[in-house]
This record gives sequence, C-alpha cells and structure tokens, in this order.
Amino acid sequence: MTQKMPLYPASTLAKLFNLSERRIRQLAQAQIIPKKQNGKYDLVGSVQGYLRYLQDQAAGHGMTTEAIHAARLRRIKAQADEKELMLLQRAGSQMNAQLAIELGGRSVTAIKIGFLAMADRLMQMLSLSQAQRSEIEHTLRQALIEQSDYTDTDIATAMEDDLEKKT
Repeated sequence: MTQKMPLYPASTLAKLFNLSERRIRQLAQAQIIPKKQNGKYDLVGSVQGYLRYLQDQAAGHGMTTEAIHAARLRRIKAQADEKELMLLQRAGSQMNAQLAIELGGRSVTAIKIGFLAMADRLMQMLSLSQAQRSEIEHTLRQALIEQSDYTDTDIATAMEDDLEKKT
C-alpha cells in the first residue's frame, strides 16, 4: 500500500523556499516543481525539483548572477539612451521652431520697411501727385495692419502644435 502524501498550497512552499507565491507559480509553469491539483503542490517533489534547478544554476546551465546583472545594466542603459535621444530630438525641434520664429520676425520687419518705402518709390517712378502717394501709403498701411494680426506668438503656437503631433 502506498501512502498518499499531503499536498501544500503555494504559500507554504513560498515560505519554505524563501520565495514569493508568484515565483512558486512561475516555477510550476516552467515545470521545475510539479503542480498537482487545485493549486496545491507535492512537498517532496517540489523540494527535489527546486534543488535540481538550483544545482543546474550553480553548475552554469543557467545565467550567472554577473551575467544577469550585466544584462540588466545593458537594458537600463539602452532605455536611458532612448529617452535621451527623444529629449534631444524634441529640443532640436524646439530650437528649429525658435530659429524659424526669429527669422520670420526679421522677414516681417524687412517686408514692412519695404512696403512703407514703396509709396515714395512709386511716386517718383510714376510721377504721382501727393494725394495719390497718400492713397497708396494708406492702402499699404492697411495691408500691414491686417497682417499684424498674426503675431510671433501665433506662429510659435502653431509650430509647437505641429511639433507635439510629430512626437
């Protein structure tokens, strides 16, 4: 007659092996320790399975502690490098946006000066009267006023919105 061995829950094995219950379930899923029924485990089979696993690890069949540590460090460094690259890309895009705004502001100033000088040039080229010159100057100023509704802030906001969509 064989004696039926009692079965134990994962919590008992976890205390015995100084592991978490989750780790016990992982070991059972990896078939290192035998799982019986209803989430319970055979004590002798579990101890033997876990000891074989530890012996294999010690004999070099698994990764060494140093190799695991090195792999973790590589993963952490790769994650940090990826985040740094993303930050640099974002900073570069923001610098490009700022440069575009600055250059745009310079262009607008040059256009304004050119528009205002145009009335005098047209008066000389076309032999216009002072009244005609005043009318042209008034029309050009109105055009500049309408365009001045678009500020550098509007341009910057539009560029930042575009940048956020890309990242």
